[in-house]
Amino acid sequence: MTTWTKVRATAALATLMVLATGCGGNDKQDNHAAETSMTTTTTTMRTSSDHLLLSSNEFPTGALKIELPKESVVTGFGNSTGASDNKNAQGPVTVTPAECLGAQQDLANQLQQLMQNASFTGAQQADGTVFTEVISMTAADLGKISDVITRCAQMRLTTTVLGKQLTNTTVTIETLPLPDGVNGTGALAYRTTSQSQVGDQSMPTSSYTGYAVVDGLTVALHSQNLTGQQADESTFENLFGQAVQKVRDIQ
Repeated sequence: MTTWTKVRATAALATLMVLATGCGGNDKQDNHAAETSMTTTTTTMRTSSDHLLLSSNEFPTGALKIELPKESVVTGFGNSTGASDNKNAQGPVTVTPAECLGAQQDLANQLQQLMQNASFTGAQQADGTVFTEVISMTAADLGKISDVITRCAQMRLTTTVLGKQLTNTTVTIETLPLPDGVNGTGALAYRTTSQSQVGDQSMPTSSYTGYAVVDGLTVALHSQNLTGQQADESTFENLFGQAVQKVRDIQ
């Protein structure tokens, strides 16, 4: 499955969640009905870190809270380093430079470990931007993530089946300055831009991702516009800083 296909699938799911929550009327009744109807299709992990997540009114104005399956959360963060493409491709994947293959596999394993003991939440803006926050009771290995950003800032992922190239994706990862609220914390933030060529179609995607470790907990935030437009960088920076500061204050 290509990055674009997975993004479109996630967008459809996110839209479904927004519609399911309804608008107007009895909010408690509507929300209860939405939660009941989505029980079989969503997975929300409940741990002691739930209270550290951003609440509905802490997301940007106009953003609607959504429920996301665990698999979509992992895919979103994995796409930010190309790891999900490598893991879920329809055929053998060639990664250039070759040394980035092992680094991606390590990151994919780390994502799975982080999600084993984590809480997560999401919100979507009207322009299609989706924010996903994860609070994990496991400390992320920021060194491994930083290593991928440094050594694999430019990658090409090619999928081939029976000698025929199916996809060709170029991934560019750029380090971002940390927002003020994250100063003094072990953290990193980066922008990912992907350009996928599928047949004669060119499909661009971009996202922002941040990780911080606070008192042994991992605070992670991912922002991506599902329509293919560029998500707002300043909004991501402010929200990432706010998420980290909330954990600091409560811890």
